[in-house]
Amino acid sequence: MIGNLTAARHGQLGIAEYVWGAAQGERVCDEHAALEGTTHPWDAEGITPGSEISCRCSAEPVLPEDGIAA
Repeated sequence: MIGNLTAARHGQLGIAEYVWGAAQGERVCDEHAALEGTTHPWDAEGITPGSEISCRCSAEPVLPEDGIAA
């Protein structure tokens, strides 16, 4: 899934956290909509953006040098 690829790329760049970006629209599930704008570590267990079939959510990297989303 695309979420695994994103996690691997972020890991190679030293990016440990991401901000959840829920795809806007009526097809977004309630669980993902509730995560919009929240920050998560890549090493946490559970769902990640783009890890589920048909998930259109994204992971915006939190850059280590400034602690803000890119």
